[in-house]
Amino acid sequence: MPYIRLLQGTDGAQELSPEATRVARTPATYSARLAGVTIGRVELQHLKTDAYSAHRTLARLAFHPVDLVQVILIVAGAMRARQDGRTGLSPAGSITVLRTSATYDYALSDKSEILQLTVPSALLPVAALRNLRSVTAVALNRPLLVETTLAFVKPRLDASANSETPATEVYESMLLSLVNSCIVGAAADDSTPSKVSNQLFDSAMLIVRDRIRSPDLSVETVARELGVSVRNVYRVFNGQKLSITDHIRTTRLTLIAARLDAPGGNRSFEKLALEYGFGSFDVAARAFKSHFAMTMSAYVARARTGVMDAR
Repeated sequence: MPYIRLLQGTDGAQELSPEATRVARTPATYSARLAGVTIGRVELQHLKTDAYSAHRTLARLAFHPVDLVQVILIVAGAMRARQDGRTGLSPAGSITVLRTSATYDYALSDKSEILQLTVPSALLPVAALRNLRSVTAVALNRPLLVETTLAFVKPRLDASANSETPATEVYESMLLSLVNSCIVGAAADDSTPSKVSNQLFDSAMLIVRDRIRSPDLSVETVARELGVSVRNVYRVFNGQKLSITDHIRTTRLTLIAARLDAPGGNRSFEKLALEYGFGSFDVAARAFKSHFAMTMSAYVARARTGVMDAR
C-alpha cells in the first residue's frame, strides 16, 4: 500500500528502516518526509531529509538479513557512501548503488532529497549480478539515465499519494530494466576478463536462474546444458570469485525468505522448500538457519512483530 510518513525528533532517522543504524546530525530537531509505494517486488521511495548517517554493520547483517539492491538518485544535496572498499561522493544529479548483503556506511547532507529503487537481487539479470560489486558506492554521472529515472519514478510516487494502482507487471519490468541499466552501464567503463569466460559465466547464471525451482539443478546439469565439463564450470565461477553451489543454495534461500517476508505470502515451510528445489524440508531448514542465523519460524515471527517492516 502507498504510504507517507513524517519523521521527527531523536528517533526520526532510525525509523526510516531497520536495515541500518541511522543517526541524525541534530537529533532534537531532525525532520524528514518519506513517501513510498511497492510495485510488484520493487519498492520506490521519495525522501526529503535533514542530515543523517547510516551504518549497516556485521551485527545488522545478522539481525536483519536481506539481500537487496538499492539504486539511489540524488535529487538535492549530496551523499557520501562507502562499500566494497570504495568511498564515493555523489552530488545532486547523480546516482549511486548499494547492496544490503554487505556492510556499508553513508551520509546525506542537510536538506537532501533522494529517490530510491529497492529490488531483491535475485530478480536482477545475470549481467547486473556479475557487475554489482564493481559499481557500488560510486557516483554515476549519466544525465540520460538520471532524466529517465526522474521521468519514470517521480510520477509513480506522486500517484501513490492518490492511492492509484499502476499496472504492476509492466511497471515492475520497467523498474528492473532501470536498475539493470544503472549497474551494467557503470560497469561498461571498466575492463573485463576473457570475453569467452564471461559469456560462459552469463550462460551458466541464466541456466541457474531458469532452473532454480528444479530439484535436479546442480553443477553437473549446468555443465551438461552448456556442453562443457564440470571442471570448466567450476573454473569459470572461481574466476568470478563465486561458488556455483553456494550461489544456487543462496538464491533458493533468498527467494524463500522473500516469500516469507511478503505480506500475505505463502508461509508453508514444507511447500516453499519443495517449490524452490530443496529435496526435503529438513535440508532447507538447516540451510536457512545456517545462512540467516535463524529458523524460518523466527524469521516469520520478526516480520509479524514489525521488525522486518518494508523499507
